[in-house]
Amino acid sequence: MFNTSIPLAAIGALIAPKSNTTGIVRRHAANFKWDQDDPQRIMKSTFVASVAATPFLVFGLGPYVIKAMNGSGFVMNLG
Repeated sequence: MFNTSIPLAAIGALIAPKSNTTGIVRRHAANFKWDQDDPQRIMKSTFVASVAATPFLVFGLGPYVIKAMNGSGFVMNLG
């Protein structure tokens, strides 16, 4: 889950509706500023829905996914 959270956060920042994007890109860092272009106010409802769904996905569905991955031979050593 840690390996996918950083790329998914980057993808979310890329696809979020925005306007007036300005940015500075340097060798090791990037700084972007933008105004949210969200006339229908879907960003707030999407945020609330994702916060509500996260515990179910992590604690309800997560153990079954990990069990299936371990059963197929995928093991990740993090220590």
